[in-house]
Amino acid sequence: MNFCTNCGHQMAKEQTFCTECGTKMETAVAAKTPTLAEKPTAPTLTIDRAAAMGFLESLKNRMGIGEPERNATDAYESGVQIVPNSIKATDGEIPIRQYNIATLRNLLRFERAEGRLQITNKRVIFRATGRSIGGRTTLQQEFTLNEIAGVEAIRTYRFSFFHLICGLLVVGIFAMLGATIALSGMDAGWGTPTAAEAVMMGFFAIAMLFDGSGGFDIGAMPTLMGLILGFGGLAAFFLLHKKFLLKLLLLGLSFGGFSVLMLSANVIMVLLALVSLFTTIFGVFLYCMRADLEFIIKNKGALEESPPVRIRRSRNFWFFGQQDSAGFSEIMPTAETETAIRELGAIINDIQTLGDLGVEKWLK
Repeated sequence: MNFCTNCGHQMAKEQTFCTECGTKMETAVAAKTPTLAEKPTAPTLTIDRAAAMGFLESLKNRMGIGEPERNATDAYESGVQIVPNSIKATDGEIPIRQYNIATLRNLLRFERAEGRLQITNKRVIFRATGRSIGGRTTLQQEFTLNEIAGVEAIRTYRFSFFHLICGLLVVGIFAMLGATIALSGMDAGWGTPTAAEAVMMGFFAIAMLFDGSGGFDIGAMPTLMGLILGFGGLAAFFLLHKKFLLKLLLLGLSFGGFSVLMLSANVIMVLLALVSLFTTIFGVFLYCMRADLEFIIKNKGALEESPPVRIRRSRNFWFFGQQDSAGFSEIMPTAETETAIRELGAIINDIQTLGDLGVEKWLK
């Protein structure tokens, strides 16, 4: 039932006018109380990832970086089969196995690519796609299955002088920072040292270890900060799994903190600083040992006429590499590399000797 808002007379739902005063029904409807679902909610900030990526692609196109038709696609072709999605299949070609076999990098040229290896009943295809500062990069090599005499895979570690320079810079900068933080609370006329003074005092503390000169009263706060930085950095080195660059950062802070404690010429503090120093050197060495992968596809026939094809890193420094290299300074194995090494030779041999039966075996 409704009621007239003018005279209060009771009215039926279907009545259009009040029978007492003639008021139109539209003005007599009571105000509806909004339910909880209809109450306005606070606006939320959402980021449209697709729109953001589209803006970046448009910006790259306007700047002339890369090619417009390639910028709009996934640079790494993640989860894409080489045949038939990336390249055309030949007549009767059947994909058998594909491995995400390597990560290729050029740190100085800001290049990174993901390498995939696919075996079909007719070809072995290596394709690496990725990004560089100038746009998309593509490296592709194909081998006819019947011409392959063997495959050699070398997975090892190498010492990188480039990473040695980077590691020493990181350790030096954060050792200076750690010493500065620890010394910032020193009083008794010392004042707040600069970063350069903190490093000089660290070297002076090492020199005191040999000439037997007396130490300094550095105060309670610098001692506490030095112990926190020193033990914290050492503990993180042993607790963190891999992440060697982060370990070097923390070891630098650790050595900087212990260097301040060496100023007291306390034997225990000096020993702790030496432990931190040797641990830092060991951490730099681990950071310089880089995983390395090399594939050699051996062809049938005379070696002079059909030399092996090598998929390997460039062994020269800076921007120039060997003509028979992949053009990347680093080719690193992935989680699927070991599986590929174990299966690749067997698949090729089975297809070459068994034909369609070998294909059916590995398709299962």
